[in-house]
Amino acid sequence: MTGKTHLAAGITAALALVQPQTASLAAACVIGGGLGGLVPDVDARASEQGRDARVAWLLLAAIVAASLLVDGFSIQSLWAGALDQAGPVPVIAAVVFVGTCMVGSLTPHRSFMHSILAAVILTASLWHSLPSLAAPFAVGFASHVALDLLNSKGVRILFPLKAGFSLGLCHSGGTIDHAIFLVCAFSAISLLSRVAL
Repeated sequence: MTGKTHLAAGITAALALVQPQTASLAAACVIGGGLGGLVPDVDARASEQGRDARVAWLLLAAIVAASLLVDGFSIQSLWAGALDQAGPVPVIAAVVFVGTCMVGSLTPHRSFMHSILAAVILTASLWHSLPSLAAPFAVGFASHVALDLLNSKGVRILFPLKAGFSLGLCHSGGTIDHAIFLVCAFSAISLLSRVAL
């Protein structure tokens, strides 16, 4: 799947499962779900995948900015969990998150960064640094892996085991990919329209 599809699916899945009732929780769902939808592809290095990933990351940055505007410029609600914690735990957790992504970027595509192991490490590190993003991130990450299972290339969800899993139903950039993007984008807009500002 393309980066924009993973981004839209991660946001939609987080909004659908968390069902935020406030703008600040909706912002956490958009940011966390979008991040979870994109992070597994830090291991994508092909030129087209890399270009697509850069566009998706720019879209996420724009969404983060818009979410913060909707949240009334109140970044406190997103950062409150980290700011309330005393000591080095949030900083160490953030370093673990970034370090895991850096190590993951050096691994083959659809291996470590698409695994349950990576999901647990990354979600736990967010839980200890930015707790409001942890659940939406986990949902976005799961949506990414689920969508990649539809492709023909195997996904090593049980890394470090060598076996990869694939349903082989579609390919990145194809008709199904575009259809999933459109459904997810419109669903995310619909779900966001229900949130009280």
